[in-house]
Amino acid sequence: MGAPQTEIWLPLAVGLGCLLHDAADAVTTEGIPLMWPLSKENVSFPVVGNTGGSRERLVAALAGLVTVVYYAHLVVVPALFR
Repeated sequence: MGAPQTEIWLPLAVGLGCLLHDAADAVTTEGIPLMWPLSKENVSFPVVGNTGGSRERLVAALAGLVTVVYYAHLVVVPALFR
């Protein structure tokens, strides 16, 4: 399975990555400056607590595990049965 044959996949992947990164930063106590440069006030939904804390590491580990399982399901397993 290679890259899609259309040219739009890269900007979409980068944009989605940026949005997911901002969403992950928004659930820490530090939050994100959502309206920067108009306002430097941070918006936060502190679900995982402080950056580098044990809850954040747990959420990151679970997200990584889900990503690996999803990748294996979509790419590795079908390649084994070709």
